[in-house]
Amino acid sequence: MDPNGATALCLCDCGTERIFNLRSVRRGRSRSCGCANVERMKTGIRRAHGEADWRAGKRSHEYRVWVDMRYRCGPNFYGRQWYYDRGIKVCGRWDDFEKFLSDMGRCPKGMQLDRIDNDGPYAPENCHWATAKTNVGNRSTTLWIRLGNEEIRLSELAERLGISYLKLYREVRSSTFTKPGASGGTKK
Repeated sequence: MDPNGATALCLCDCGTERIFNLRSVRRGRSRSCGCANVERMKTGIRRAHGEADWRAGKRSHEYRVWVDMRYRCGPNFYGRQWYYDRGIKVCGRWDDFEKFLSDMGRCPKGMQLDRIDNDGPYAPENCHWATAKTNVGNRSTTLWIRLGNEEIRLSELAERLGISYLKLYREVRSSTFTKPGASGGTKK
């Protein structure tokens, strides 16, 4: 009957008989005659976790963060050189949104997803919710300054000294910054 493969007459749990492609049944694509989809539409359930009701335009903040994280690490992201090309990946556990939410919890107001080790993966042991200031300071392009035994961001040093970041940046880059024991560069 079907040019694409064998078919069979199947009995749905609701009692309806319907012809299915056996390949679809074996692969789990055909699970009901359609009655399950109708029932889901009646109850308004769109996703098992209830965080991504795309038809109503309601997605939780955490769900958007999860989708964006996965997109950033993929080959189609416009800034792929900062993630995909550097080998930044999402751990396999976080392929499931519910596990991501279970590990991270709800995002506190004003916080962002941040990787502790900027060269590490998106994984429970390497991520936390952080302020935008902390997150920006964790970029691979952030300039770090060593003052004695302390390593601090150039922006933090400018704040401590009460001068503009741009002025301090220019001094460091022009080699007129001659504080004893000071050195600068990006942190690896």
